[in-house]
Amino acid sequence: MDAQASTRVVRHPAALSRQTLSGTIVLPPDRDEFKLLEPPGDEIWAAIAEPIAVEDLVVRLASVFEAPTDEVRTDVSRFLDDLVGAGLAVEVRAQGPESRDVGP
Repeated sequence: MDAQASTRVVRHPAALSRQTLSGTIVLPPDRDEFKLLEPPGDEIWAAIAEPIAVEDLVVRLASVFEAPTDEVRTDVSRFLDDLVGAGLAVEVRAQGPESRDVGP
């Protein structure tokens, strides 16, 4: 995700998930394959329950995991690319929090 500081992301509204002892199982809309999100992926999943700026997510995770912000930014960007590509998350348009780009 070529995310700028203002880019916001949120779970796809039709994605299903269930917390387990091993992580979070997620099922994209209109697909039959689930994905297991293990830590720290399940932390990201929890954080994007509501729209969040990617940079805010990076700062939060860098603090929680006591990791360098630049490394976290790279990892979060890749992970969010995977979620968006799998139909599990969407970028929120800059016009406002209610305008979501949920198309394919």
